[in-house]
Amino acid sequence: MIRFNLSQDLAKDLANLPITPELHAPERAQNNNIYNDPQQDIYLSQPIEPDNEGAMIWYAHEVILAGQKCVIAMEYSSRYAMVFCGLRAADFNNFQMIFTQRLWREACVITQLDAPLPEEDIAIITGLALELSQQQNFYVQANHNVQEHIYKVKELLESWVLEEGYPLPIEDDDALHFDLVANEMLHKCQGGEDYFVPIDEYRNFWLGFVRHVQGIYAQDLPYTDESSLEEVFDPFEQDLKTPNDQVKQAEKSDKVIHVDFINKHKL
Repeated sequence: MIRFNLSQDLAKDLANLPITPELHAPERAQNNNIYNDPQQDIYLSQPIEPDNEGAMIWYAHEVILAGQKCVIAMEYSSRYAMVFCGLRAADFNNFQMIFTQRLWREACVITQLDAPLPEEDIAIITGLALELSQQQNFYVQANHNVQEHIYKVKELLESWVLEEGYPLPIEDDDALHFDLVANEMLHKCQGGEDYFVPIDEYRNFWLGFVRHVQGIYAQDLPYTDESSLEEVFDPFEQDLKTPNDQVKQAEKSDKVIHVDFINKHKL
């Protein structure tokens, strides 16, 4: 499951999706007593409704650059950012599919920056990305600390286009190029002691999950026919139109294992 926390502007452009409005401070306090604890950082501990426990959390803000609408999405735990630029009404209507496609492809790219992965490892990453994307919930909610990190990415994007002369990264390859650069920036969470690099944190999650699954296979799920895992497919080139279709295809080998994203990946 993926939970999106949207800015107000982006929520308006995604009005075709079922979006839960932002809770006001008293309501948030009732849902999560962390707001009554002065020792806790309210910006790093957002309330999560019970049906979203274990979700992969992304914050997404809309910005205007060179007269074009862009979305900066940032994964909560790693602060990994993905940019979507030059979006039109049709793109907002298909945002769930566009995001699913980028989530899957970008995970496969960043995990192979140092060396190519075996095909069965790519299949595991693909299966997880498609499983997470099968259910996407949308809320209007802000987080001050994440917003500061998104603003850093926005500043870099403005410099990238307006000062350095790169084209607005509308195409997937250009967006990926920018993402790789942006996620090398050092970040530090409010209340944290150490700086970290988002791309390292994000890559470590995906590779850690691969090792986790491999360990389960080795200990509990011996099998002799590996052909289904070795077949790497592009769900977006096989006319699988919805995340649910993609998950069904990935689960044909019964090798997709459900994951609690929050418990598996924390800074």
